[in-house]
Amino acid sequence: MSNNLAANRETALNEAHQKLGLGLVLAMAGGFLDAFTYVGQSHVFANAMSGNVVLTALAFQRGDWDGASRTLSAIAAFMVGVVVANTLRLPQVSRVIRRPHITALILELTLLAVIGAAPHGVPDSVIVLGVTFVAAVQTSTFRRLGDWAFASTMSTGNLRSLADALVDWTIGRRKLDARKIAHFGAVCLAFFVGAVIGGVTTIRWGDRAAWVAALLVTICVIHLLLHLRAEEPRSTRRPTAPSLLQNRWHDARRVRRDINPSQENTS
Repeated sequence: MSNNLAANRETALNEAHQKLGLGLVLAMAGGFLDAFTYVGQSHVFANAMSGNVVLTALAFQRGDWDGASRTLSAIAAFMVGVVVANTLRLPQVSRVIRRPHITALILELTLLAVIGAAPHGVPDSVIVLGVTFVAAVQTSTFRRLGDWAFASTMSTGNLRSLADALVDWTIGRRKLDARKIAHFGAVCLAFFVGAVIGGVTTIRWGDRAAWVAALLVTICVIHLLLHLRAEEPRSTRRPTAPSLLQNRWHDARRVRRDINPSQENTS
């Protein structure tokens, strides 16, 4: 029974973290974080490491060693985040941390909440390191959208998949290609909307805007927890207050019937 329950939960979680709704919220968070660091933290990208590599090269070219150190530290933080995300999936670690997807989101949520609460005067480089780290954890943990690979924190690969699907649909008119177009079109749009929201809120609220991204991640955590809850057999769920009252009423009625069967029959 326990093995079946664990298998059901694992299947539910694997299906839940590949659903379109979750992918859209994650993509929105990814666009938000890129805009948050670029607008508010010295024009450094949280997710787009290609952009940071170019910015590093340009900084070296003009002798801007401070700028080069900022982008290089962001690249290093991204790599550390990828290592952490992959470590969570190792068999040795999974025996202790049973839900790496939820753990990764809780880690991201916690760091974003801390960043949003950081006092004024915290160096931009510190905030960039934290945001880039959680972005790497997110993109390395959530890699699929149904049957397709996707990136939740950058748009280049998603735009390529969208273009591929458009070509395939034009040639073959298959429903699967049309579905892929709809999915990746929605993901790219969600990333764009997240970037717009990130830019606007960062200009107005500064570092406190990180709480908006934390809210998006919280929605993702709730989504996964609800799917796990839905897979629990009713016998293993903790009873709620109404169900406890109903059970007590049935128990009391059963006792009255055992004491006076004739009265129960006439009623």
